[in-house]
Amino acid sequence: MLTGLLLVAIAVLVPAWREVERLQQRVATLEQRVEHAQDRQRTGREVLESLRAHDPTTYQRLVAWQWNLVPLGDEPIIRERHDAGIAGWVEARTPAPEPVTVSPPTSRLEQLTSPASRPWLFGAGGLCLLIGIVALPLPDRARS
Repeated sequence: MLTGLLLVAIAVLVPAWREVERLQQRVATLEQRVEHAQDRQRTGREVLESLRAHDPTTYQRLVAWQWNLVPLGDEPIIRERHDAGIAGWVEARTPAPEPVTVSPPTSRLEQLTSPASRPWLFGAGGLCLLIGIVALPLPDRARS
């Protein structure tokens, strides 16, 4: 009977545990995306504030980038090119987060509780429970 309970518990709990892990990885991915969006927003605000403050360096960089020109006397080290306009310029200043890796099921128990074999695990657990219930000894008062 204990074996049947164990098999049914495994069939129920292991997939739920994998689902929790998958959702935790999804949450981590979404947190990374939110952090990246906040970095982009902060960088955009910095650019906007420097434009509102009439910062000559920002104006010079923006004009040089927009018209693809270099100020006299300057030598470019790397030519910046952004096809998406100012949004691409802001995007280039905020690095993209690294993706969260998802680990596939590796243990034998996780493979045993895969969707294809889980009904068999439920059936074997139910059969063990049935055999355990039927094979229980009767109480003394029921025998007389």
